[in-house]
Amino acid sequence: MFRSSSLLTRSLAPVIRAMSTTTSPATAAMPISKPPALTSSELSSALASLPSWRIMHPSPSTSSSSASAPTMERLFTFKGFRGSIKFVDRVAEACIAADHHPTITIAYNHVTLNLVTHAAQDGHALTQQDVDLARTAEELYDGAWGSRPWTDGERAREEERRSAGAGLSEDKARSA
Repeated sequence: MFRSSSLLTRSLAPVIRAMSTTTSPATAAMPISKPPALTSSELSSALASLPSWRIMHPSPSTSSSSASAPTMERLFTFKGFRGSIKFVDRVAEACIAADHHPTITIAYNHVTLNLVTHAAQDGHALTQQDVDLARTAEELYDGAWGSRPWTDGERAREEERRSAGAGLSEDKARSA
């Protein structure tokens, strides 16, 4: 037992040192800049360059403040599970670099990214960080191993799912 805890302490030492050097009293008192929410026109302009992305509005029955903000969402489709995982690994690296963490759902050969900034000036809101991460995800998908376009059946099922209450139609979402 003593050996394993000693090993654990040694392996965590660099992490503990890094944490103690990056959080000094001087930097702890500095305010953290929060990004502003995008306006409707900025969001519409961003969506024009990201046609596969949709604005998802929460259902009226959701009561928490984090769930009341609209989000940006996209479904990515791959030839198999391995392509999905490789894509998620690449997206995760970009998220860590940007210090922005989306909701990522993996269902075999489908990956759904759901973006919202939790630390925006107005609370939970869509910001430029979300748009930038969406663009990065698009670039990563274009070069991803095993990426493929939706089949007609997949697109129809996704449209059916969205119209069943998961979000508003694209036209209504863009005008909201």
